[in-house]
Amino acid sequence: MSNDLEVAELANNSPQVVLQAALAQNLMSFTEFAFSVVRPNVPFRYNWHLEAVTHKLAQVESGEIRRLRR
Repeated sequence: MSNDLEVAELANNSPQVVLQAALAQNLMSFTEFAFSVVRPNVPFRYNWHLEAVTHKLAQVESGEIRRLRR
């Protein structure tokens, strides 16, 4: 499915459905969103190690790699 078609399909849904789809597709976005739920009055501070961890976990989930190593 092309990206244009996916965007067109999402446009027909509620903002909540679109948000859920985005959070399901990107672990870093989900991490930032979850932090705002758990610590609502604390600003999320992005750092490189969060991107590195979520990237590796996404690779495991997709099957690109089978296990984490040092």
